Amino acid sequence: MILDEHREHRDCPNLRLVLTTVVQSATPRRLGSYLRSELGISRRGLRLLKDCGGLAVNGAAAVPVGTYVEDGDAISLSLPSEASPGVNPESFPVALIYEDEHLLVLDKPAGMVTHPVKSHQSGTLANGVAGYLADKGICCASHPVNRLDKDTSGLVVFAKNPLAHDQVAAQIVAGAFQRTYLALVVGVVAADAGCIDWPIGEKPAKGAERYIDWADGKPAVTKWELVRAYPGSGAGDGADAGQPGHSLLKVRPETGRTHQIRVHLAAAGFPIVGDALYGGEGGSEEGEPPLIARQALHAAQICFTKPFSAEKLYLESPLPEDFAAALRHCEGAADTAGAAGTSDAADTGTASAAQPSKAPKAPKA
Repeated sequence: MILDEHREHRDCPNLRLVLTTVVQSATPRRLGSYLRSELGISRRGLRLLKDCGGLAVNGAAAVPVGTYVEDGDAISLSLPSEASPGVNPESFPVALIYEDEHLLVLDKPAGMVTHPVKSHQSGTLANGVAGYLADKGICCASHPVNRLDKDTSGLVVFAKNPLAHDQVAAQIVAGAFQRTYLALVVGVVAADAGCIDWPIGEKPAKGAERYIDWADGKPAVTKWELVRAYPGSGAGDGADAGQPGHSLLKVRPETGRTHQIRVHLAAAGFPIVGDALYGGEGGSEEGEPPLIARQALHAAQICFTKPFSAEKLYLESPLPEDFAAALRHCEGAADTAGAAGTSDAADTGTASAAQPSKAPKAPKA
């Protein structure tokens, strides 16, 4: 039973109370064992609590992790009050989707880096979160649990303390943190759904670029389903080829490799519109403005269990206007292509949908 959460520690002002819970156990148990099994505190979390003297039982502070606790004992967990290391607070609007005593969930716009890196030390989402917390008088380090590429929009989770971070991060590793993306891809996908299970590795001398690497790549699994296909203006040759069409996919990554969705869809023959790094380009007619000025990939939904709780949290992010505008363009083009196809179907036929490519061949042993 969790009683109290997130207050300044009364006996030690540099500690912040994360939570207080009452032991429910038929037999005495060691404190560390109880916290790991009943509250899901990680080994790293126990070390942090031990090192800062943040473990208290029935008001007795800085107790050892080997202390025995029994039914009815009150356990308090506290951590140092500190700002996020390497992240300067900056005051600019952030799109807050959800907040509680342990978490923040934000809607990251395209074009914004999630966390400071060497090339982007300011203006990141983490800078904005630090500024938001500072403006509210909350002195705690924020920890991004999931990250999105700079030009991917959508939901990002930040934890307000390392204990909460570890609990949500463990769900990602275990596959219990469910993420659903929307991706607009080049080409008309014929299948209704599929699963891409191809390993991903770093491309030598290509910086951030990834590729399907059968020799040394890490396992990567991406499930997808077709939401809607937008037929193009034709499937002829040369100047009569017209548009190849587009497809809107719902994508669920089972693993979390860098650029995973982008690499997998491109390797399957359906690069994401606007993703120049992996062949998506603009996705519009030659000579016309691109459908979208960034990769058409949006983290639309997440579902996971809240820290120190059995409660499921399900959140959604609305489709950004640039993505919605690209879909409207595709709908209009598909309607036009459909009308034209009906009028001359007897002479020319219609553009055929394509099956996803087979897996790139593994190197021979």
